[in-house]
Amino acid sequence: MGPPSLVILFTVIVLLYMVYRWLRLPPFPVGRCRQFVERSRAGPIAHRAGRPENTLAGIRRAEQEGAPGVEVDLAFTKDSVAVLLHDKTVDRTSNGSGKLSELTFEEVRKLNFGNDSTSESIPTLEEALRLCEELDLQVYLEVKRGHDKAVAAIADCLRRSPALYRLVVVVSFCPLALYKMRAADPNINCGMILIGTKFVLQSKGFQESVWTATFALCCDWTLRWCVRNWLLGFLGVNMLLPQKEMVLNNALGSGSYWEGRGVSLVTWTVNKREEKKIMKSELKIAFLSDSVNPDLTAPEQFELHKH
Repeated sequence: MGPPSLVILFTVIVLLYMVYRWLRLPPFPVGRCRQFVERSRAGPIAHRAGRPENTLAGIRRAEQEGAPGVEVDLAFTKDSVAVLLHDKTVDRTSNGSGKLSELTFEEVRKLNFGNDSTSESIPTLEEALRLCEELDLQVYLEVKRGHDKAVAAIADCLRRSPALYRLVVVVSFCPLALYKMRAADPNINCGMILIGTKFVLQSKGFQESVWTATFALCCDWTLRWCVRNWLLGFLGVNMLLPQKEMVLNNALGSGSYWEGRGVSLVTWTVNKREEKKIMKSELKIAFLSDSVNPDLTAPEQFELHKH
């Protein structure tokens, strides 16, 4: 490589660094994030707001069982009403069927999201946040789809009720969603969810082709490298939510490594009693669980849940 090539390489590196510095968001206060996570360590966070999942009844039950907070999933109806729902369809969690994106709020509100003995309607984001504020529960609010609508809806709710700023953290697998959220309101606490095989799962594993699987594995490695080295700083995010296997296998580095970088860890979904003890007593890491009781293993059907 001759001098001209070195000059070009140096110029490219300098330009990339300048772009990074120009687009980088201001960091969320490390102290506030640590205080938030410290409170979460008091007990398991109710994954999908407990049971019935993503309902007001589930939120109340989680509070009664001693959970310091709940994790809920944000979704939107056909007419862009912000509600709580994990799946793309209402089939699994209600007595109806169809994609949420093809149902109006009036239509989906008529469905029962409870169980055989109780009736629960789908809650709006505003209703859920208002209840969590009344119960003084932390909220891990996951954004999956509809990033622009999600950013607008969340920012509007928090600005109209400033007390929620200390209770809500917006979490997502998607760095772009987090960037948009923090750019819209830098006072909102955010966290990045990380799974060790994100791209492998999206490519349906090794059933496509060797090349597809290899490329997916390379993408997963690259994402982990970015998270460890620069992505969280670029987003101004101080919370990381790795899958529990990554924590147990020390795939991302120790808790002290992240603490030294000002990053707090919260893991998911920890359902086995032995794993709960490890997270709480040995590793001292906050975690999400389908069973709020730290001494109980979640029923087997909840072990099948994917985040």
